[in-house]
Amino acid sequence: MTTMQSIGRKILTYVSPKAKEQSAYFKIARDISEAQFYLGNRFREIYLWQEVADLDMDVARIENLLYGCFFHDDEDTMTETDREFMANKQS
Repeated sequence: MTTMQSIGRKILTYVSPKAKEQSAYFKIARDISEAQFYLGNRFREIYLWQEVADLDMDVARIENLLYGCFFHDDEDTMTETDREFMANKQS
């Protein structure tokens, strides 16, 4: 009887730079939202906004995600809100 073993094969997937950027914006928006709205941790919030500045991220885009979505754990809502913002920005 033979057994099949996986030899560390990993399925590679391509993630576009635009998707990586959007993911970074979603993560920082969620982190700021948690610090500001749920924890009330002003020091963490300041630290995260400093990280936004250090990474030269678009503050308006983050604010749109923070205040344009009711639930920051809903990926579809975040994506739609971000898509609308970016479409209006390019117009």
